[in-house]
Amino acid sequence: MIDRGSGPVVVLIPGVQGRWEWMAPTVEALARRCRVLTFSLAADPAEALAQVDAALDHAGVNAAAICGVSLGGMIALHYAASRPARVSALVLASTPGPAWEPDRIQAFCARYGSVTAPVFVGAAMVRMWPELLRARGGWLRALPAIGRQGLRVLAHPASPGGMRRRLAWWLAIDRAADARRVQAPALVLAGDDALDRVVPASGTREYASYIRGARFMTIENTGHVGVITRPDRFAEIVSEFVKEKRGTVPLPDAAP
Repeated sequence: MIDRGSGPVVVLIPGVQGRWEWMAPTVEALARRCRVLTFSLAADPAEALAQVDAALDHAGVNAAAICGVSLGGMIALHYAASRPARVSALVLASTPGPAWEPDRIQAFCARYGSVTAPVFVGAAMVRMWPELLRARGGWLRALPAIGRQGLRVLAHPASPGGMRRRLAWWLAIDRAADARRVQAPALVLAGDDALDRVVPASGTREYASYIRGARFMTIENTGHVGVITRPDRFAEIVSEFVKEKRGTVPLPDAAP
């Protein structure tokens, strides 16, 4: 369990690769404003909700803000729908939309992960490049950033089998039904439509219409991985929302 910072508790859930280290800059940026708890996802995707429970128990709190990044947002959403009393606020960042399905290339990589893992990692770096160029204002500043991220990925490799199991498990969950059951204040974050080359930002935006009272914001000059390309801006938005909603009473009588 990774425990950083002080202040209102935020549980940060990583994406399909399952490694918290891939978003280490975000953890550090958010920890300057909040107390951040995060972890690498278990090999068995069925344990994800129990991992969030363990994070809250570790922090000694009954409820906290739950923030999920990409597929981690699907976990956060299901947790908020299943355990409303433990969620004081919900943040979904670049989360695959309610009707999202992997495209042919993504599905192939997921099915044959042991063979395609190098391709997946390489493609991830390629997808990040336009975002970093925009976020950092040019290649001279973007190149060192993508180099540092590449080193994190190499130092903390993802499990292809774990990624495949997570994707299959969480795609079987009815995300639209989960969204309608959320009682906590919710913030939905996405990048620019033209820069998110992983999941359509328009799909992420749909959660704001499914979750009662949800707020939608765009992290400008980012795409799918704004948590990495603009960690300080991400931390600013999330921490302000969490502090604003601290102590808010959940909406009653959420739809079944």
